[in-house]
Amino acid sequence: MRGNVHKRGTTWSAVWDEPHGADGKRQQRKKGGFKTKKDAEAHLTQVLASLERRSYVQPAKLTVGQYLTEQWMPGLQVRESTKRAYTSHVNVYFVPRIGHIPLQQLDKADVRKVFADLVSEGGSRKVLSASTIRRIFATLRVAINAALADDLIARSPLLGLKLAVPRKPEIQVWSAAEIRFFLDGIADERLHPLYLFMATTGVRRGEAAGLRWCDVDLDAGCTAIRRQILQNGKILMDGQPK
Repeated sequence: MRGNVHKRGTTWSAVWDEPHGADGKRQQRKKGGFKTKKDAEAHLTQVLASLERRSYVQPAKLTVGQYLTEQWMPGLQVRESTKRAYTSHVNVYFVPRIGHIPLQQLDKADVRKVFADLVSEGGSRKVLSASTIRRIFATLRVAINAALADDLIARSPLLGLKLAVPRKPEIQVWSAAEIRFFLDGIADERLHPLYLFMATTGVRRGEAAGLRWCDVDLDAGCTAIRRQILQNGKILMDGQPK
């Protein structure tokens, strides 16, 4: 692979040959705006090294916001509830903060600042728990991994990044005596059997709500969890259990 640097006006540019295209023709790429010849040469050296390692990614102007909303989210093949969570994280937390940054220029400092803001400000709507912040980070990790798989970026800006999130508070759960007290207190309520079933089996709310008589064997004393009820806004729908 060949390359060179040259001065144009008051700035320097780096020029290099990319791998030949499908038509076999030579492809040349240029990046300008460097203040010094040394800066241009450093960039060229980095590019040529990536070409040698075959880790080169063609420069693109695609922004983080464009990638997330126009490429990544439309192609998601996940549960509807997961897609809603991803969409919310992208639109509320990522697009306003880093959506304008070119995807290939996103770095650890940009990501670290996003989550520092979420920890200190609590986001735009309410104070965020440590588990919520970790889920938001997981959304970005899935998106970045997809960009790596599609050769849109050469390296993950999340590699080696450690989040400074608040310590997860200790969960306070009811004791057996408290559960018995609660169940005794609602013994005459219509939903008592539902709460009793959830308290003694540990099933999720959606799984309990999705039970059908064909899933229950009272003689054998067993239940098959085959579906759950999912909520999408005001709409309820069937879904597969986790």
